[in-house]
Amino acid sequence: MILAANLASLKGIGDNLLPKFAKLEIHTVADLLFSYPRQYLDYSRQVKITELSPDSSATLIVEVKSTKNVYLRNMRGKTIQKAIFTDKTGSIEATWFNMPFVIDALKVGEKYALIAKLKLVKNKAQLSAPIFERFSPLLVHTGRIVPAYNLTAGLSPKIYRRIILNLLTNLSEITDFPLDYNDQLLTKIKAKVEFPNLKEALKQVHFPESFEQLRNAQFRLGVEELVPIQRKLQLQANLRSKALTLTHKDSIPVIPKNIVSDYWTKYDFSPTPDQLTACKEILAEFNTAKPIYHLIQGDVGSGKTAVAGFAIQLALLAKTDVIVLVPTTILAHQHQQTFSKLFPNQVELVTTNTKNTPQNTPKLWIGTQALLHRYKDLKLKLGMIIVDEEHRFGVRQRSELGQLLEINSAIKVLPHYLSLSATPIPRSLALAIFGNIKITIIKDKPKHQLAKLTYIVSEQKRISSYQWIGELINKGYQAYWLCPLIEIKKEVEGAPVIYLEPEKNTVEEKYLELKSVYPNLKLEKLHGKLKPEIKEKILNDFRAEKFNILVTTSVIEVGIDIPNANIIVIESANRFGLAQLHQLRGRVGRSTSQGYCLLFPDKNISPEGQARLKYFTEEQDGLELARYDLSLRGPGEVYGIIQSGIPNLKIANLNDHLQLEIAKLIVSETTYF
Repeated sequence: MILAANLASLKGIGDNLLPKFAKLEIHTVADLLFSYPRQYLDYSRQVKITELSPDSSATLIVEVKSTKNVYLRNMRGKTIQKAIFTDKTGSIEATWFNMPFVIDALKVGEKYALIAKLKLVKNKAQLSAPIFERFSPLLVHTGRIVPAYNLTAGLSPKIYRRIILNLLTNLSEITDFPLDYNDQLLTKIKAKVEFPNLKEALKQVHFPESFEQLRNAQFRLGVEELVPIQRKLQLQANLRSKALTLTHKDSIPVIPKNIVSDYWTKYDFSPTPDQLTACKEILAEFNTAKPIYHLIQGDVGSGKTAVAGFAIQLALLAKTDVIVLVPTTILAHQHQQTFSKLFPNQVELVTTNTKNTPQNTPKLWIGTQALLHRYKDLKLKLGMIIVDEEHRFGVRQRSELGQLLEINSAIKVLPHYLSLSATPIPRSLALAIFGNIKITIIKDKPKHQLAKLTYIVSEQKRISSYQWIGELINKGYQAYWLCPLIEIKKEVEGAPVIYLEPEKNTVEEKYLELKSVYPNLKLEKLHGKLKPEIKEKILNDFRAEKFNILVTTSVIEVGIDIPNANIIVIESANRFGLAQLHQLRGRVGRSTSQGYCLLFPDKNISPEGQARLKYFTEEQDGLELARYDLSLRGPGEVYGIIQSGIPNLKIANLNDHLQLEIAKLIVSETTYF
């Protein structure tokens, strides 16, 4: 058996289970093996019947004394199942509702392990629908630290655990299992930290014998995730350290002494101190022979695009082409409009629908991933690449971008590289994405912008909030009404179970609802499945105030600048990461008017979810929000699934400096990664 083998090769997985695992993006043996538990249920404490309490769950080892099935009067087909369990200290009754299979599963006189929590029903102590399994020396679902996985309809926790356990028992049959490190390297690592071998780590992360062994396993597997990332970053750093650029100082004209101040005269506002600092740093780097490798990070509305314009001016002055790569066609068109004002007749748009030919004069080429496929045909003299929101590009696009950055690697000539990010990324995560990149943060906001007012709206206040929103729109405001792609999650046995139910709060349903709520207003719909030219027309019409409310999805998250849109309503707000919410909130309040963000959480929002949203209403700094959420959730949950370029870290902890240190040590001393 090999890691790339289809799940169908595993015992216990038939044709009925394959599509269920596919919904969880588990297709191969490796996918299953490295899909870690989402949480752990501590059922390791074993007690006697007389020691049970209503406060916490514990494991009982008991014998079945009797079972019976009770048909309920006036409730056709409804039943209650009852069983009496005993141990040396006493007996207790357990009940289940409408679960007749329980009677068949429980055999009188046999021993079982139960997950029990005492409940008082009419002053009588009993157990309500306890989880149970036949007692054996190896308990899987009870009597231990029990793994809880992401599941889907038709895939129960017990089935999932049994399949995982069977796979772990047969790890020796996997012929291409990764080799462990050599003894010399392991000695160095173990001098710093407990470091189980890979097979043992996998066994302990799925079925831990103790929380200490679980932590050690998580550390080891986290290192395994970070090693290939560190290896790639090291290779990139080695390449850039030896490279020159087409715009090195011997090949460019004399740069005017006052180029920074002269550049800002093109705008009708004064630059912030942070913008000036960023421009001066870029100029200093540009004056060396080495290629720039720089991340400009700034909150929404902080003016990163204007700083990018300064870098573009330098590259064009050196008579080289510049590429500006963006994740969406909408953003490409917006950048084209912006930069055409700064560099008339020097801007070319490249999308899947444009036809471009090589030019004799240096140009600024703006486009989506279509540029990655067509840049060679354009015969560019590439001096600089600027990537807007690189982490929003998928793995394949990032790989193609890497090839673009190595366009002249044979003669060690590389273009300057400038990455722009409005998405708040903590430094540790930025270094994991980009490597040893220079980071400049633009914190200052234009003076005319006001802090956005953010409110959590309960379901009871929904109707009154609709009225308040209508009043603001009647005063001349416009509104985004954002609907998520809903994925209903329920709890089964303490584990989240994913049900892909009919979507609620969809663009179509919300549009129809709001049409009846606001019969005198004009509404429009926008979502990712529309053709690019239709999206552009809708946004241009919205900017021209041809309608009042845009019912949309998170397609508006980045780069949409409509000054008169000063209200954003976010349905099911608790389903978004705080960094993503902050990006969405940044779509409003971009002019001198007050911006409002209304959060409508789900009805069944958890206390933790409520606390996260409350923190969001009180904090305006995007980096602080991202740090807070990253400490509670994984990167994918913080930034949303669309942020596909962020490392898909299942278990590594980017805030654990020792984990990063060990990964770097491994990369420095091995050659087979």
